[in-house]
Amino acid sequence: MKIDTDKHIIMFENCQLTRGVNRTVISDFQRHQIDFLDNKIFEIINNQSRDFSIKQILNNYNKQDQDIILEYFEFLLDKEYAFLCDKSEIDFFPKLNLEWDYPASITNCIIDLNKNPDFSVYNQLIKDLDYLNCEDIQIRDYYGVLIDLLCDFLNKFNGTTLIRIELILKKTEHLNIYKKIVKSYPRINSLILHSSSINKNYKISMHQTMACRKINVTDENCCGIVSANYFNLRLEHFLESQYFNTCLNRKVSIDKKGQIKNCPAMKNSFGHISNTSVIDVIKLEEFQAVWKIKKDSIKICKDCEFRYICTDCRAFLESDISINKPLKCKYNPYE
Repeated sequence: MKIDTDKHIIMFENCQLTRGVNRTVISDFQRHQIDFLDNKIFEIINNQSRDFSIKQILNNYNKQDQDIILEYFEFLLDKEYAFLCDKSEIDFFPKLNLEWDYPASITNCIIDLNKNPDFSVYNQLIKDLDYLNCEDIQIRDYYGVLIDLLCDFLNKFNGTTLIRIELILKKTEHLNIYKKIVKSYPRINSLILHSSSINKNYKISMHQTMACRKINVTDENCCGIVSANYFNLRLEHFLESQYFNTCLNRKVSIDKKGQIKNCPAMKNSFGHISNTSVIDVIKLEEFQAVWKIKKDSIKICKDCEFRYICTDCRAFLESDISINKPLKCKYNPYE
């Protein structure tokens, strides 16, 4: 590819760069994929490409480095991560506004069910979540909840602002029964059956999926895994990561004992749902404190190139220090 060096090279704004200690990640939020760059190229793209033409940039380097830089530029253009334009055109392509907000006091809730759940105790909780405009709920079952009881519980969300329900259930019935449940409740976007004899995915409708997994999820301690399998390449997640903890921000959880927590696996409780209002709990400074522990504040994570697309966990840490990296993350950005 012959590059016109009189032009400027500009990244498409749906392709964001994150610099790590050893390399840079390109997160493409339109095609939901990642790629890698040398950190020197990150510095050029981030600090020079809007102000200087390619020719002006190359003049600061020797011949060998010029060839390497041009090779990287060709890569960016070939993969459609970047484009060429004249100096006069740059203002037509403003940089992405990295601000984040959401029109709800609570965006998501986790409810862990106990062995013999009394679903009447959740009545006030559901009203509170509706008042807070909570749109996503994850219901987790470790023991094999009775189907009739589960359906009665799901009916309680009718008429609320809730948009999506994710179910994580222990498989105890025939698959057709679970498929029927998903079809009967349009709010269910995902059903995961653990403790199954097979690993298989099913598409129930355009917006609904079901999956069987052999893994046995025994309690809340099975959560907190950090791996590339859970990278989130949604732009909203990337923007939220700049300011907040993407696992706990605007989240409320109810553990299997009915205790209100930031996460069911965390130790600190803020009261029982039978006598405590979630509306009051989320206003507490102590409850909101973990919302603000972003990746740029966490040891090791702050140097990781994946930090803005990765998950996080404040329940299981390498030590009791709140800004230590997640215990279940095995990646070392320094290596």
